Amino acid sequence: MKIGSGYDHCFVLNKNNLSAEISDVISGRKVIISTDQPAIHLYSGNHLKGKFMKNEGVCLETQHFSDSPNNLNFPTTLLKANKEFYTKTTYSFSLI
Repeated sequence: MKIGSGYDHCFVLNKNNLSAEISDVISGRKVIISTDQPAIHLYSGNHLKGKFMKNEGVCLETQHFSDSPNNLNFPTTLLKANKEFYTKTTYSFSLI
């Protein structure tokens, strides 16, 4: 946390399709993220500047594991020529 000045972490997901849930008690808003990707990356705006202040945001990116191309035991990220790639991520917005 100190080196990165906040969150910049990749989390391995279970296969249950519910990937993340984030909510704000003050506003009463909630978002649930579901994906077929094997991981989700949490970033907390560690290097924002200008119009936004440092750590004034949050980003949840569905993706493969960080450094997958260099680790044979991670799910592959290889996409061959003329092959299609599809992935599905769903964002469900509601109130707490």
